Amino acid sequence: MMPTSARLDELRQRLSALRARFGDVGARAAAAAVEVSASAAPPQGLVDDLRGTAVDFDGLRDAIVEQLSAFPNRPDPTNLTSLKALDAVLTAMERVEAEHARRAVWETARDEALAVLARVIALVHREDADSTALAECQAHARELYEGLESAPSGDVEQLDAHMRPFVELITLAEGWNRLDDEHCAALQDAITHNFGRQLGLAALRGKLGQQGEAVTEPETPPVEPLPVEPMSAEPPMAEPIATPPVVEQAPPEPVTYAPPPPPPPPVETPTVTGAPPRPSPVLTSNAAAPAADGRRAPPGSPVVVELRMSGERVQVETPEARREREALLERLAEDSARWWLGARAGWESLVQRGLPFAEAVRETLKRFPHLLSVPLSRSDEFDGGKLAEGYAILLHRLEKEEPGFVREALGRLNPQLTGRAMNANYPLGQELYLYIVAEGRLYKTFPELLRDVMVHALPEPGLWLQAAITEADDATTIVTRPEQPGGRREESRRLTVAAERFTSHAFSVKTEPLTARVFSVQADELAEPIDLEIHLKENEAPTDRAWIVVAPMTGKPEAPRKQRAGGTKLERLGKDTRAVWIAAFNSDPNAEKTYELTVTLKRRVAASAPPRVEPQAAPSSGKSSVFKKR
Repeated sequence: MMPTSARLDELRQRLSALRARFGDVGARAAAAAVEVSASAAPPQGLVDDLRGTAVDFDGLRDAIVEQLSAFPNRPDPTNLTSLKALDAVLTAMERVEAEHARRAVWETARDEALAVLARVIALVHREDADSTALAECQAHARELYEGLESAPSGDVEQLDAHMRPFVELITLAEGWNRLDDEHCAALQDAITHNFGRQLGLAALRGKLGQQGEAVTEPETPPVEPLPVEPMSAEPPMAEPIATPPVVEQAPPEPVTYAPPPPPPPPVETPTVTGAPPRPSPVLTSNAAAPAADGRRAPPGSPVVVELRMSGERVQVETPEARREREALLERLAEDSARWWLGARAGWESLVQRGLPFAEAVRETLKRFPHLLSVPLSRSDEFDGGKLAEGYAILLHRLEKEEPGFVREALGRLNPQLTGRAMNANYPLGQELYLYIVAEGRLYKTFPELLRDVMVHALPEPGLWLQAAITEADDATTIVTRPEQPGGRREESRRLTVAAERFTSHAFSVKTEPLTARVFSVQADELAEPIDLEIHLKENEAPTDRAWIVVAPMTGKPEAPRKQRAGGTKLERLGKDTRAVWIAAFNSDPNAEKTYELTVTLKRRVAASAPPRVEPQAAPSSGKSSVFKKR
């Protein structure tokens, strides 16, 4: 009897309940051990619970062993003497069940794909029997068909990606006279992109079909005759206009076809999602090949091969070639992509621990508050190389949006498409960075990542601040840090003169590609609240490249808001608001950007209040605001 999902779920629940019971009874037994060591008899209830726990353990072990009856190498039940051992066996059974389910999904997808490919191979061009474009398309379809025909297992998502162009071709070839114009145009564009303009036009015009298939022209609504006004008896005179001679055309002769053979049973077209074709692993039956650990599998075992695009052809990569390529890429990563190895290791840790994104952000920013101020491709240069692990939160997000983004990253790099040779000079670090930027759409993803990080990291554990302004009733304190991200050295100025306090404080913000710099303005409760104006400029022109988070006097910070290009005004700091964070970001993956951030402080004075006379104390420094200095 093979294990089923429902039965395994029941056993897993029993194991969890028994583990909780072991913990409870064990704690009571430990507490009673002191009395027992003093020659006092243990409580009868505890003894009964210990016996009952042992009986339940034996029952669960027997149930798990019974489920193992279909396996050739069952473990000896007498060796299963702990919950840990039962958990290991149950986990192995769950993996087998998951593999059976995965293989069933693959077989269904493979059969549907084979049906689509068969229909592509059977297509004919009704007007050009020797169509080169159709012949090339069908040659690709036959290659894929032969690879899939005997494949017992593979990756469904990548198969869908390979099948998508063929599904689009069949959809338009069979529905050109039924689909709406917008759908037809989209399908034609996709077919032109994958197989060329000639085949796209042929499919759109209904010139592709099955042998002997009758063609139904799209219905054309009748044309209403235009009303003709009667001519007057004396039409106005006009100069004669030369008109070209009218050439009468004979109506087209009807096209006839041979009587169609009995139609094949209808096959539904599978719904295919995914990106354009990428390398897709396929299992084919072959001679024995070395396993991943170097041992050779027995004759007739399935061998993993991979379909890889090289130019316009699909080539099969042998297991040995694939292992050699992956080993070379890993060696190259040690030299030129240590940031990738660190980020990938951090991501694998997140996956293994099953941390939700919010917890992962808080844990990461607690370790590396300056993470997003450091470029991804240089993250291995900070904190002894450990900072790169922090970018696991970026990979976590990208993997969630596109499963396989991280796991298959090295396999998706294809030097043949860029004319590069896969050798020791292959710029793996650069290619991986371009892969993440392009496939992950970092021009859009990075600002969104920064926004989500601010949601989960503020106010605790917080972000590394390049500068902070703190307001009190009697002084304004400005603390700045060097531009080097993560630096702890600080410069502090305490301003007590109104002319220096309530003015515009500006400074230059240098941001490397895909980084951000964060600033804050904070205040406890003030007798006279302060108003703020925030302006951000790039090359003297206003820009909105910043997120602003406002924290009220009580409660959690508000959701991040985008900086307004014309400036953002915030009122009553020290009354309604206790803190404001400003994160200026650079979403360009290739170029540095320099912004000028200006924070203007304005005192709010009630209309009935007498004017306040400020003491003419000497400024704390001979220079104006430290921001203007920068």
